[in-house]
Amino acid sequence: MPNRPKNTALNISKGRCHKPVQEGDVSLTSLQLEPAEYSILCASRFFFSSFANPETPSWMTVIVGSQDFFPVKESARIVQAILVVIHEVRLSRKSTLRFSNPHCLDCRNNVTFEERHFVSMIRKVYAKRPEAAITHAMLLCEGNQTTDLLRSVENLIKLINASNLKISIKSEF
Repeated sequence: MPNRPKNTALNISKGRCHKPVQEGDVSLTSLQLEPAEYSILCASRFFFSSFANPETPSWMTVIVGSQDFFPVKESARIVQAILVVIHEVRLSRKSTLRFSNPHCLDCRNNVTFEERHFVSMIRKVYAKRPEAAITHAMLLCEGNQTTDLLRSVENLIKLINASNLKISIKSEF
């Protein structure tokens, strides 16, 4: 396999949309994400973007660039697991999930309230703190069913662990 720069799939910006930061949004840097967490969040944003705008091929960025997002042997399986997690979030929520535009130079540096719960849920599953994971999942899914979502996150974490990738166990943000 040829040497490729890491995360080149994440740098396909299409400009700036000039949307104002909304209440509850925080800067990406404030989360102090591990590289695997950053890749999970970015890949999720491209999937969310594809569901929000089905006419765009944002999902292709993740599928084609899976090695760029996760430079490990199981990259395709990790990306598939992320898509399953996204699917479970979409099944549980009744309203539209607010996410940062992965194509915008400004937006991609902000993290929405919902994205913070998404990352926190993953961190809590990784840290084996099921009660805290359930809380974040419930907030993310608006109080709806979270059993399948948490099971899908557990499967994602198994792949992350098997690939020796790290998730932060830092406290809430």
